[in-house]
Amino acid sequence: MRSHTHSTFDGLRPDRVPLPWGDVRGASLSALLSLITTVSYGAVAAGSISSMGPGVVSAMVLSGLIAASLGALVASALGSVPTQIFSPRASVAVVIAAAAASFAAGEGTKLPQVLALLSLCLFIAMLFQLAFAALRLGGLIRLIPTSVTAGLVIALALRLVWSELPDLVAAPDRLRPWAPLCTAIGTFGVFALLRARYGAGGAMLAGLAAGLLIALVVDLGAPGALPHLPAIDLAGGPLLPVSRLVGQFVDGWPPGRWLDVLAFAAVIALVNSVETLTSAMQIEDLGTQRFDANRALMAGALGSLVSLLAGGLPVAGGTSTSSVHVKAGASSRSSALASALLVGLGTLVFASLIVKVPLAVVAALMLCVAGEIAVPPVRELLAQWQAGRHGMRGEIAVVALVCVLLLSADILVAVGAGVVAASVLAFVQMRDSLVRREYNATDAMAPTIVGVPMGKTSSRDVPVIEIGQPLFFATVEAAVHAVERVNTSSRQVVLDLTRSGGLDLTAAKALSRCAAVMQRDDRQLLVVGGERISEMESPLRPCLVFGHIGDAVNYCTDAQSLRELEAERARRDAQTLPLAVIDHATRLLAEHIGPIADVLVRRAAAAVTSRDQFCNVLAGQLDESRVREAFLAGMKRVDIVRSAP
Repeated sequence: MRSHTHSTFDGLRPDRVPLPWGDVRGASLSALLSLITTVSYGAVAAGSISSMGPGVVSAMVLSGLIAASLGALVASALGSVPTQIFSPRASVAVVIAAAAASFAAGEGTKLPQVLALLSLCLFIAMLFQLAFAALRLGGLIRLIPTSVTAGLVIALALRLVWSELPDLVAAPDRLRPWAPLCTAIGTFGVFALLRARYGAGGAMLAGLAAGLLIALVVDLGAPGALPHLPAIDLAGGPLLPVSRLVGQFVDGWPPGRWLDVLAFAAVIALVNSVETLTSAMQIEDLGTQRFDANRALMAGALGSLVSLLAGGLPVAGGTSTSSVHVKAGASSRSSALASALLVGLGTLVFASLIVKVPLAVVAALMLCVAGEIAVPPVRELLAQWQAGRHGMRGEIAVVALVCVLLLSADILVAVGAGVVAASVLAFVQMRDSLVRREYNATDAMAPTIVGVPMGKTSSRDVPVIEIGQPLFFATVEAAVHAVERVNTSSRQVVLDLTRSGGLDLTAAKALSRCAAVMQRDDRQLLVVGGERISEMESPLRPCLVFGHIGDAVNYCTDAQSLRELEAERARRDAQTLPLAVIDHATRLLAEHIGPIADVLVRRAAAAVTSRDQFCNVLAGQLDESRVREAFLAGMKRVDIVRSAP
């Protein structure tokens, strides 16, 4: 019998051939979840302009379903992760609703103009996303400040909840106002009970089934008590056909709208890209395979462009739908393609049944989605806070700022202010952590703790301040303060920029001014670095520039030794014995030992540093104690007058 296993290319272990029903089950469950969530997201995207004309919500829902089928089919075929599911996303739907509301706020703006501006905004957004991929910026998108993205996601979730609150209390039957709220509570309750065991996707499907069952019971007992989704008119077409955009080019654009269009397009491109990369990273964490960020962005942008050409919405990688897809057993690209085809088939076959879905059930599902969006960043912030990470107060302040501005003002103002606040916070934190360590080079085996100034230093110490970050206009003052904290008894201070990555002209001039001030006190500032630092030697003057820390330390120790030698010579010169003392000692000593006394006296005068030591050394040349005492007594009778130095 043939084995049902095959060896991998590396020959390390056999892998079991994936069973086909795993792909079938994954495609079916993800298609069902995409179908339901896309209907909800379409309703959210049209919420701000639903009053501008009949059939707006149903046409926007159809645009979303086109994206979840046609756009997802193209994106899944080109994507980096074979099992990633693409569909419209809740966060993008909220931004689209905000953009539509902004476009409709202009005086005299009609629905065709709003839809044309919205279509143009979405096309430009996908061109931005294509540019992200073409310029290979997929990895850089992950470097957006976490505080800004967390605040944006939390605020979008809150706005999503706020937009769905009316559907929770909208009751056509005044005698039964409890019907929508009870239906929503049942839907959300089932989701909450099963979320931990079956994951977000499985719990959402179970909540949908429970909500539909409750709605069926309510409709049987009280017909008309629950409002439902509007019927989808396939013949009427989607809300965003290309013909609207072409027609507006002919008729002319409303004045003063280009800046809003470009700004919202940039935000949509950013949010859509983050959604795609977040989904791909989650699938990677499930243990499948690594992904190419730029290819994932390219696939999402091309799928979105195809969807927009057909009148649909943009698509991005879905976190919950992709998780359901993978956990159900899907492991191939054909399963993702089948999921998109099933969404399209479900749109054609079950379009008439979508009208049976109560708005309360949709609102409850959106509350589930809002929780899935907001809980991860909140949980991460709380974990960082409990861990006592430095700078968390500032990051939480940025998150709160973004949330408040997005909810009270505008998404563009919120993102802009958040980026500025996060940048200022980053500069402050860079200054606080600029000094990597401070230590004494003459005692380098015991470096001081980072950020703690060195204690009392002596003239022989060589204090070294090691900088761990680039020096530029916003951080150089912290380095100058670190230099100024060093005890003034140290003649040299070494600023080690080897690990800093360089400095700009502003920083070089600031260090130059600091060195000039130190020169007035006969002190020196030595700067150590590589080629980047040596290129700035001219603006750094009067700083002394060295290529290696050892050269700077050797210079300091040599200079200190030279100064000490000069000081010793000066001290000896100041203490030189007068000639009268030397002559008198020679005569007294010669009386006892003869002419050799002249040599002994001159040798002693060169070796000693005081008159008493001079007398004792010469007395040691005499054997008898009586003679020595006579010699010392004779030396005391010499009258010597010292001149002032």
